[in-house]
Amino acid sequence: MKTIIKKLLIITLSIALLSFDNKSEHHCKATWYDTAPHPRVHRSYSTAAFNIYPRGTYLSVTNKTNGKVDTVMITDIHGKGINHIDLSLNSFKKIANPKIGVINVIVKKL
Repeated sequence: MKTIIKKLLIITLSIALLSFDNKSEHHCKATWYDTAPHPRVHRSYSTAAFNIYPRGTYLSVTNKTNGKVDTVMITDIHGKGINHIDLSLNSFKKIANPKIGVINVIVKKL
């Protein structure tokens, strides 16, 4: 009985994740990061870490407050949850002041 419940749970979660991935847009929080291991990439380019799409995916990120938009490429995956995207400092600067720290965004797959 436990095996059947586990299998049903795995199937349900898989369907939920697949249907979430097919959404046309995601409303989530965005922060920025500037890490020492990848300073050239994250300081010079519009990149992001997001755990919904695979590396190499291009996304449009729109600041909900001011409407500014930037296009980013996913270069990393993180485990902060599906309601959070980490933008490179360069990308965050294009849509908001980094001193704000956290903003509400709309993420669309291109």
